[in-house]
Amino acid sequence: MSKFRTLYLYSVCFITLTMAIGGFIFTINYGTQYFFPTSFSYHQRIDSTFEGRRDINRIRENERTRSLRSSINSFALFAVSAPIFAYHWKKAEAERKESEVE
Repeated sequence: MSKFRTLYLYSVCFITLTMAIGGFIFTINYGTQYFFPTSFSYHQRIDSTFEGRRDINRIRENERTRSLRSSINSFALFAVSAPIFAYHWKKAEAERKESEVE
């Protein structure tokens, strides 16, 4: 097995493993934010009128929507990178075992 091929396989494994771990962590994080929202309001005052409560509810709903979209994007990153990692890792291990036999 050539050194360039080995370098390529293990480089792809490292990059995709990093992407998969990041995607998994961010999926958990954004999923948690969706189900247990922590809202930080940057308003000067919280209005207790109907309009103020409606604005606060709209902001919270926007935050939940953003968390859901981010969670889906993170899961997609994980779902794409994990099989690529698995494929290249199996190839690298197969070639390593083949070179040990020779």
